[in-house]
Amino acid sequence: MSSMSLRDLSDSARPERVNAVAIFGFTERQARFLVRVLVHAGVFLERQYCTFADITHGQKSHDFLVKLVGRGYATAITPGALHRGRLFHVQYKPLYEAIGEPNNRHRKPTELSALNRRG
Repeated sequence: MSSMSLRDLSDSARPERVNAVAIFGFTERQARFLVRVLVHAGVFLERQYCTFADITHGQKSHDFLVKLVGRGYATAITPGALHRGRLFHVQYKPLYEAIGEPNNRHRKPTELSALNRRG
C-alpha cells in the first residue's frame, strides 16, 4: 500500500459519510466504495468495484455503473481500445458535498494521463 495507512483508509469511509452517499440511491456496499473513490482518487475501474464488492463482473456491477453514469454522477472514459477497460470519473459535486469535501481536487476534469496515475 502507498503512504496511506490502513487506518486512514478505513477512516475515510466513516458511517456518516457512507449514509450521506447512500441517500443518493446507493446500497450500503456501493456507498462505501464510492466514499473511498471520492476521497482517494475520483476515478475507478469496474474491476476495482467488483474486487471491493467481492462479486464477479455481471449484472450487479453493470447496474451500478449504469446508475452512476445515467444519473450524471460519473463519466465513463475509454482511454484505449474498446473493451480494454473504462475509467469512471466521479465528478458530481453534491456527492463530494455529502462527504464534506465540496472542493476536492479529484472532482475536477483533468487530462487522461493524470487520471491514469490516480486510479
